[in-house]
Amino acid sequence: MREEQTSSRGRKERPLNAGGAPFREGERITIQLGSIASGGDAVGRNGDFVFFVPYGVPGDIVTIQVTEKRKSYARGEIALVERPSRDRVEPPCPHFFQCGGCQFQHISYEAQRAIKKNLVIEALERIGRLSPVNVRDLEEGTAIWHYRNKVQCVVGGSPAKKDEKGEFRLGLYARKSHRVVDLGECLIQHPLNNKVLASVRDLLPHTGWTWYREDRHCGHIRHVMSRASQWSNEVVVTLVASKVSLAGIDAFAGKLLKRVPEIRGVVLNVNSSRTNVILGREQHVIAGSETLVEKVKDLEFSISPLSFFQVNIQGLVDILEVVERYACLEGNERVLDLFCGVGLFSLALARKAREVHGVDEVGEAIENAIENARRNGIENVRFTAGKAEETVRGLMSGGADLVILDPPRSGARREVLEALADPGVPRIVYVSCNPATLARDLGLLCGKGYRLVEVQPLDMFPHTGQVEAVAYLEKSCRY
Repeated sequence: MREEQTSSRGRKERPLNAGGAPFREGERITIQLGSIASGGDAVGRNGDFVFFVPYGVPGDIVTIQVTEKRKSYARGEIALVERPSRDRVEPPCPHFFQCGGCQFQHISYEAQRAIKKNLVIEALERIGRLSPVNVRDLEEGTAIWHYRNKVQCVVGGSPAKKDEKGEFRLGLYARKSHRVVDLGECLIQHPLNNKVLASVRDLLPHTGWTWYREDRHCGHIRHVMSRASQWSNEVVVTLVASKVSLAGIDAFAGKLLKRVPEIRGVVLNVNSSRTNVILGREQHVIAGSETLVEKVKDLEFSISPLSFFQVNIQGLVDILEVVERYACLEGNERVLDLFCGVGLFSLALARKAREVHGVDEVGEAIENAIENARRNGIENVRFTAGKAEETVRGLMSGGADLVILDPPRSGARREVLEALADPGVPRIVYVSCNPATLARDLGLLCGKGYRLVEVQPLDMFPHTGQVEAVAYLEKSCRY
């Protein structure tokens, strides 16, 4: 645990808010923490200096050891919690202070929701320069443990000087590092994913395969991905390797299937690039099927390993209900769904619209979307494979009454937003997983004649620093 109750080793600690007196790296200083920054660190002040402190809680009074000092801010690690915040709780996960997967398990869930709402408000005001903003409260999540249906674990180790192989590890990177933390049970993962990882951990060391060394760009296995369906209670396991030929992979898959009968398929994904991107574009089915079927409300979705799909199904139902409420369709509308993925919003809205056209740059996702339309008997929807910035103006030439935006964390490209604002599509619903890029994009749209009506944050990822938000905009004037 990081809040070690250690002595000051003879150093005189600076008193609380000591007027910004000079200090050095390695020195200890006592501060009060007041908020949470977008990366999940707590924030405190000492005079004009801002301190970023991991594993802090707003309201804590802590003694920190300064680990980094810059011109106007510094970073520090907690050496002692002098007086804990009333919102500080004991994290239930034994890996919490080592693993980088969660950031907020030491904060009460009620306080987590308030923090996430403030993160959205601060981003809209500071980055988007939008004020005042109508941001609703976060509703309590239906499931706050074991909610994630997908895990992507690093296969790695701690190589010794003389032993190239070293100690085997299967887990996640430690916070702000590439050191692999070996995980047992993950408390936010679907139980099937935990079951798969336990079996893979037992079997992999006996295959003779080496794990990937990113510093040397060598080794066989890079990652293990497990995706579960909450509806069918099945799972697809994907091994990410640096080459297509792995001796004994059929035998490995057979042993894994015997241990976990819920496995629907085992897939080999080939990623030979020197990159931190997890999945490559080449895939081979080793056993069973590569696709899962998931159900969201009354819609069924076929999902392949390369396709994006939300990892929290109940949270996805909550997002869908917000999108449907903001869309407020009457049956005559033409809807564009940019970054449509496997067609979730497209298919849900098509039943209440005249027609829907979805676009996504991932070809496998579009194939899934077409299959999902057929599976659900929905005919007034079309899907196109392509980048949003390359297709949006052509799609807008046919007119649109509503546009759904659900871009990746990097947000929408400027040319996409300008293409929407130029003819003045009347209404936009923007789904975001990154308050910073949401604020940037909403600021641009509002500068081109849109009015931000409302923002609904949602807690798709309890105990982490991530927050989803759905924004509703209306065209108010030409710019």
